[in-house]
Amino acid sequence: MKWVTLGETAMPDIAALVRERLENGSEFKVDHDPADIGNSILRQLKEKRGEHKKGLSSLRLSASGSCIRRLAYDFHGVEPDGFKTTSSSTLIFGTGDATEGLLVTALLEAIADVDGISLEATGADQQRIHVKVPLRGDLSDALGKPWAGVPIPGHPDGQGVVPVWDKGDDEPHLEPFILEVKSMSDYAFSKFRKEGIPFYESNGVPNGYAFQSQAYQLAKRQEGIPVRWTYLIAYGKSVGAKDAMVFSDAPPKSRRWHEDDPDQWANLYPVIGAWIPRNDEVQAEIISRYQQVLLSEGPDDFDRPHGPKRDTGHPGTKNKYKGAKRSRLTFPCDWCPHLFNCWPEAFTYAQTYGFYKELCSIHTAVPKED
Repeated sequence: MKWVTLGETAMPDIAALVRERLENGSEFKVDHDPADIGNSILRQLKEKRGEHKKGLSSLRLSASGSCIRRLAYDFHGVEPDGFKTTSSSTLIFGTGDATEGLLVTALLEAIADVDGISLEATGADQQRIHVKVPLRGDLSDALGKPWAGVPIPGHPDGQGVVPVWDKGDDEPHLEPFILEVKSMSDYAFSKFRKEGIPFYESNGVPNGYAFQSQAYQLAKRQEGIPVRWTYLIAYGKSVGAKDAMVFSDAPPKSRRWHEDDPDQWANLYPVIGAWIPRNDEVQAEIISRYQQVLLSEGPDDFDRPHGPKRDTGHPGTKNKYKGAKRSRLTFPCDWCPHLFNCWPEAFTYAQTYGFYKELCSIHTAVPKED
C-alpha cells in the first residue's frame, strides 16, 4: 500500500488503490447490489429540477460554503430568478452518480484485503447526519452542547476507518474518516491536481468542497466521534488514455517534445485524491454562517459578497455587444438561481472565442459603472 505525507502525518493513498483495481479486473470479493447503482442514476429522472425548497428544508451541509446571500434567499422563501437547470444538468448529475457508484465499488474491492481500512454507509446506505447550530455562541458551544441547536442535514458519500501514522510513532493507529467522491470538469480537475483543495480560493471565496468536508467532520464531532480527516477522491471527466502531464522541473528545451523519460512526463491519472484535515477556524465559520442566516430578516441583511471581475467589452469579441461597456459576473454569481434577484441589472449574452476551434458560451454581465 502506498502512503502520502501531509506535514508530519502519513496517510494511505486511497486513489492509488482505486486506480489499481480499475486497471486489474477480477472476480468480486465483496457482495454488491447492482440495483443500488442503477437506482442512484434513475433518481435523476424522478427529481423535480428547479423545485424550490424554503425555510429550514433549504439548508444543507453540502452548501455550507455557498454564498451567504444565496442561502438567505432560499431560507426566506424568495422565488428563484436566475440560472435554471437544463437537460444537460440531469445528464451531468446522472453521470456523476454512475461514477460515484463505480469508484466506491472499486474502493470496496481494493480494500477487501487491506488491513486497517474499512468503509461503510455508502450508496443506498448513506447515513443522514446533522450539524446542530446553536442560535447563540460559537464552535465551542456547538461542540459542548450537541443536543441543542437547529439541525442542518447532510449525506456523506461514505464513512470508515483508516490507518494514520504520525511522526514519532512506532506504528500507525486507526482513525475515523469521511469519504467524498466528485466528478470534475477539465478546469476543476486540473486545478485540483495542481493545487489540491484550499479552504479558500484566491479571491477569498470559500471552497465548496473544503467547507462541505468540514461540515461533515463537525457533524460527526457533535456525535462524539473525533473525525479529523476527509478523503476527497475525484474523477476527471475529460481525461483520456493518451493524456499526459509534464513535470514542472522538466528541462525547458523539452517542454514540447519529450522522450520516453519517466523523469520528464507520465500518464495523466483519471482518478486522484487528497486528504483534507480538520480546520477549527473553518468549522467555526460554518456555525457562524448558518447562525447569521437563521437570525436574518432577509437576504438584504447581507452585502453582495461577489461582484464583476473584468470588462468584457474588449476588441475581438464576436458577439452583438462588441465594444459595449460591461463587467462580467463569474462563478458563483453566473450559476446562481437568484442571479437576477441579486443583480437586477444583469444580462446574459453569447460570446464566441477560440482560434483553432471556435467555441460559443453564455456569459453574464452588468453595465460597467462609470
